[in-house]
Order: sequence, then C-alpha cells, then structure tokens
Amino acid sequence: MANVIQSGDAQTESDRTERFWHRWRWLWSAVFLATVLVPLPMIWGSADITDAQRLQLIGLSLLMIVAHGLMVFVLERKHPEIRQFRRYTITYVAIITLLWIPMVRIDPAYFLTFGGLISQLFIWVEIPWSIPLAFVLMVLAFTVEGDFALGDINLGNSGLWLWLFLTGAAVMLALFINSIIGENMRRQELIRQLQETRSELAASERREGILAERQRLAHEIHDTLAQGFTSIVMHLEAAEQAIGQDDQIVQRHVDLARRTARISLDQARRVVQDLRPRALEQATLAEAIERTAGEWTEQSGIETQVTVTGAGRPLHPAIEVTLLRAVQEALSNVRKHAQATRVNITLSYMDDVVVLDVQDDGVGLQPNSTPGEGGYGLTAMRERVEQMHGSLLVESRPHEGTTLVIEIPIQPASEQEVQA
Repeated sequence: MANVIQSGDAQTESDRTERFWHRWRWLWSAVFLATVLVPLPMIWGSADITDAQRLQLIGLSLLMIVAHGLMVFVLERKHPEIRQFRRYTITYVAIITLLWIPMVRIDPAYFLTFGGLISQLFIWVEIPWSIPLAFVLMVLAFTVEGDFALGDINLGNSGLWLWLFLTGAAVMLALFINSIIGENMRRQELIRQLQETRSELAASERREGILAERQRLAHEIHDTLAQGFTSIVMHLEAAEQAIGQDDQIVQRHVDLARRTARISLDQARRVVQDLRPRALEQATLAEAIERTAGEWTEQSGIETQVTVTGAGRPLHPAIEVTLLRAVQEALSNVRKHAQATRVNITLSYMDDVVVLDVQDDGVGLQPNSTPGEGGYGLTAMRERVEQMHGSLLVESRPHEGTTLVIEIPIQPASEQEVQA
C-alpha cells in the first residue's frame, strides 16, 4: 500500500504546484498584458508627453510584450518546469522591470503595470525567492514615484509606508494562494493514492475470494465425492470378499455401492451448481441430520441415535450446511477409524448458540494422538466452523470413545452474510 506523500514520490509537491501554476498561467498573462496595454489609450491623447516620448512608451511596451512572449512560448516550452530555473525567471523579471522604470518615469499611468510586475514575479519565481524580490520592486517603485535616491528614503515618508503596505499585502496574498495550491495538490495526491489503495484492495479481495472459493470447493468435494468414493470402495471390497460365499451379501454391497455412486453423482452436480445440500432443501436441519444418520446406519450397520434439545428454529443456511457436513465427516471418521458399535448425535438449540455433539463408543484416539488434530477432513471441518465464528473441540481417551463438540453462534439469516 502506498504511503501518503513521501519524499521519494515520482512527482514532488513542488512539481505538482508547478503544474497548477502552468494551468492558470494564461490568466495571469492576460492580467499582465492588460496592465501594459491599458495605459496606451490614456497616453495617446495626453498633452503632458511629447510624440517622441509616446513612441518610446509604445516601443518599451512592445519590448515588454516580446519578453513575455519569449518566456511563455520559447523558454517554458523548452523547460516545462521553468520555475525551477531561477536564472531564467529572475532574469525575465529583471528585464521587464528595467523596461518598466523608464515607462513610469515618462508617464505615471504606467504605475498600473506595477500590479502586472508583481503578478509575474510570483508566477515565475518560486517562494521564498519571490518575497525579497517583491520588496526590491517596491523600493524601485517608490524611488521612481518620488524621483528619490535610495539615500533619501526615510521612515517618516507616508508614501513609503503606503508602498510597504501594498507590497506586504501582495506578498500575503501570494503566500495565501500558494498555500491553497499546496493544500489542493496534497488533497489530489491523497485522492490518487486512495484510489490506488482501493484498486489494490479490490485486487486483494478478488484474490482472497478466489482462494476462498477454491477452499470451499475442496471442502465440498471432500464432504461429498470423497466420502462417497470411500463408501463405494468399502462396499465393493466387502462384495469381493463375499464372492462365492454368500450371493445375498454380495448383491447387498453392490446395491449399496450403486446407490452411493448415484448419490455422489447427484452431489457432484450440486457442487458445480453451488446449491445447498439436497438434504436441507426440503427439510429442517434436525430432519436432515436424522436422515443422514439413518442412511449411514443402513450402510455401516452401526447404530445411531439423534437427539434434539431446545426450540428448533431456522438458522443461516451456511450454519446449517456446516453442521450437516460436520455430521457427515464425523460419521465417516467413525466408520473408518473408531470400531464403534453406537453413535449418539445431539443437536442443542440454546439462546445464542447451537451445539452439535457426536459421540461414539469406539477405541478412541491413540496415546500418541492429539485431540483436535487429524487429516484433511477434520481440518476442513475446523475451517468451516471458524468461518462461522464458532469453535470445534475433540475429546477422547483410549478405549473410551471420542466426542466431537461444535459450538456456533446463532445468527438470523438476514442479519449477517457468512461464507459457506
């Protein structure tokens, strides 16, 4: 994720400010040209100046306009970040100032151009370099107005204070505008980085979604197809052992294997379609668990008992799927490892949680085994439960059976979206 306004950014804040000034340079160029051209009609019919002086003012005005044109159309195009080349910008300001001094000495109407000079100074010269230069311009303007030498300036002159006030106001305005530009640039940079962060977050969420979907499919395949294939293999092996001894047993195991294969095929189609388990489509969770336990008893020959306590009520579909898959996985483990003769399944509805207990009377875990650890099936079951913000506990002792306990907070289906 990008850090906010680093010194190592490709574009510095100075560069961004430069681009902002560049966008509005046409406006300040118009202001400057207006301050140069507006006095021309005023001096055209003036009786205070001679024709030679009038031509001189026109020539100086044209030179000032040419200097501005060279700056805008030549140097700036050659150096887009022209404000960073102080030798060019300060030289430009000095040239137009030197052209302005004889103009204002000939006719005071050109004091109007002083505003244009100040604007050009702050447009082309970076702060803080432009601030002392602004006061230099002020001193020049004051001496030109009163025709004073620098040694004649004294603090008792009211005109001096007027020029100081005007120059100070111009400097404060320039600083204010520059700070607004800087803040605007920082906000634009923050918005850009926020957009980049959102894009990165969206890409990360897509990647996580893909991984979660792969994990979900792995869980579904294990809980349905893998268990079905295991059952088919076991029935076929049992049928193979009974060949030539008892045809009825052979036929029974073949029929059960065929039935399991059909069920697995149907489940495979439903995994592809991303549907809920068929047992939950037209039945409650308790009914689905009872049906699953009954079918498992028929296939395994191990007695099961299902008990429901508390007031049963609809749960979020993802929670119901998780609990049903947990029952299927627990029964599959009992059949493969427990050597049990009986399994008790208890589904308990409490005020804010639902609890599932699956207890068998088998051999239990071996002394070197750790409760709660196991193969992929138990790992997948634990992940499903944790996705529902629940907990899974395995309790077992050698020759005393195993108890699987799952506890999941109850959430209305419309309250929170959870991931199956």
